[in-house]
Amino acid sequence: MSRFNTTNSGFLVVTMNRILILAFAMLALGCRQQNTNQMSLKGDQTGLSTSKITHHIYFVRHGETESNAKTSESADNFSPKGSEQVRALTDKLQGMDVKFDQIYISPLWRTRSTIKPYLDGQGNRYSAIDNYIESGIAECCWDQGSMTKDVVEQSAAKIRTFLMNQTTPSNVLIVGHYHSGKILLDNLVGKTVDPQNADLMVFDFDSSPPNLDKTHPAPQASDCRAFNRDGRTCADVGYTEGQSGYPWGAAAGLFRCRQNCLELAPPPDCHTVNRDGRTCKDVRYKEGQSGYPWGRRNGRFRCESGCLILVN
Repeated sequence: MSRFNTTNSGFLVVTMNRILILAFAMLALGCRQQNTNQMSLKGDQTGLSTSKITHHIYFVRHGETESNAKTSESADNFSPKGSEQVRALTDKLQGMDVKFDQIYISPLWRTRSTIKPYLDGQGNRYSAIDNYIESGIAECCWDQGSMTKDVVEQSAAKIRTFLMNQTTPSNVLIVGHYHSGKILLDNLVGKTVDPQNADLMVFDFDSSPPNLDKTHPAPQASDCRAFNRDGRTCADVGYTEGQSGYPWGAAAGLFRCRQNCLELAPPPDCHTVNRDGRTCKDVRYKEGQSGYPWGRRNGRFRCESGCLILVN
């Protein structure tokens, strides 16, 4: 007759309990790891990332003009030094072999003529120069007839929005001026610069990948800052899509409603009536007004259909 050993039985019970507790712990750990992996996969699927994207902004001021060289008052002709600067810049850009994802060019003759030899030499790589004109980066703030600072800041916001929406590193080329260039770069990269004629400067612009999670889109409150500095919406002034007008008076400019945002309407293309594409707004002329915005030596101009026309 065997005798039941209570001591051994208690030991076995304790051991089994420990094994069960360990098994449950391992099972819980496995479930937690699986949930973590699923959450990680879900995050990858939404396209969200905290990694940084570094873009490059290439800024160049136009070549030296006769006005810059003080040999005449003309800003529509390069000095001999300016012509050489343009040739050197063209060679430099071609040697770099950088593909520009976006190009912004001031509409004035001196900026267009600075970059045109390079674009022409690239074959089908880029489209016609007129497709890259950005009227908001023309020269500003140097006399009463020039463009105002806020227009340049709006163009800076437009360029910034383009870069912020890119999912891969991008290269942007800006061909501009001295005063407006200083404002533009201060807004874009926070740097105080002293742009010299035909001197190519390169700046880093860091951004985070855009929100690609379509089920949880980014807040819309500040979206309109890409169209106007204050983020004004069409609803703010009671405009419907496509409607345009002067909600803050003619002095502030013509605004139109696009994508539910108020956008400063681009000036008319005046290159067909004057070489620099000068508009009435550039010299603050009203329709039909005439005068000598650049002195009597340069002739009398009249404002017609938003453009300045040489009268005599």
